[in-house]
Amino acid sequence: MTIVPPVSVRLALDALVFPGVEARKVEVILKANRTNVAGSLKLTVPKGWRTEPATEEFNIKSADEEKTLSYVVTPPAGESAGSLTAVAVVGSQQITQGTRVIQYPHIPPQTLAPVASAKLVRFTVKNLARRVGYVMGAGDEVPDALRQLGSDVVLLTEQDLSTGDLRQFDAIVTGVRAYNTETSLKNNQAALMEYVKNGGRLLVQYNTNQKLVTDNLGPYPFKLSRDRVTEEDAAVTFIDANAPLLNTPNKITAKDFDGWIQERGLYFPTDVDSSYKKLISMNDTGEKLLNNAVIYTDYGTGRYVYTALSFFRELPAGVPGAFKLFANFIAK
Repeated sequence: MTIVPPVSVRLALDALVFPGVEARKVEVILKANRTNVAGSLKLTVPKGWRTEPATEEFNIKSADEEKTLSYVVTPPAGESAGSLTAVAVVGSQQITQGTRVIQYPHIPPQTLAPVASAKLVRFTVKNLARRVGYVMGAGDEVPDALRQLGSDVVLLTEQDLSTGDLRQFDAIVTGVRAYNTETSLKNNQAALMEYVKNGGRLLVQYNTNQKLVTDNLGPYPFKLSRDRVTEEDAAVTFIDANAPLLNTPNKITAKDFDGWIQERGLYFPTDVDSSYKKLISMNDTGEKLLNNAVIYTDYGTGRYVYTALSFFRELPAGVPGAFKLFANFIAK
């Protein structure tokens, strides 16, 4: 038996990023756990933040039916961080939990009640990549993060890569472990290199060194190691502080590596061709210094960047410095 509230509440995203002063729509999903559930819903936000409407009424007729309510959230003028919580009021009950069921054949069903809360982050970042082509990876939440940054993100199919006009994109990004899972990249790697050569920006995110669909990940050779930095607060040193990736369009400082979660990066490149430049160095305590977390090269009139940094964790978590660095990597 599972005891649940009359209605479950959840937010679409775990972190809500505001890279400027513009307001944005925030959606809350309600799911009725019984018939004829009526009440009101409000969002609680920190001082200086505003929501419209203040409260919204709902009435859900059928059990298991979902209803989405929309609010406009306006951030403060200055940088700010806090949390937003959705609160449903049904009769005398105030409900802030959702319902998540974990069910596999080998274990009893587990019902969780996560709080309908999201991190709020207001910071200033310049994003020059207005239209981004994205090759989805495995378990990839980065496209949603890029949309929060203000980019129009188009998920690229194999046909898009083989016959589409890639010149329409300010940048193309390959997702988490895409070169491990997407066979279309093997067949269309030449098209991506041609895109870079003709002025495009290609950012390749981390891949593992097992079962790659192609060994030719970039315009010049490199391999992947099992090297990683697991300390999320490991010191970061800039190899070339004047490198464009650290200065355009956002000035990157050591402070932008504060607040990272779980790790710095994984499966760093190795045996890197001399045509590539290296951006930063870091290491776990007592381990060797690693210089290949980010490698990049100008190729033709474009730029290729490979990064082993854990953006797939940092962007969904709303880490401001990760957004600024990612924006630089895809900027023309």
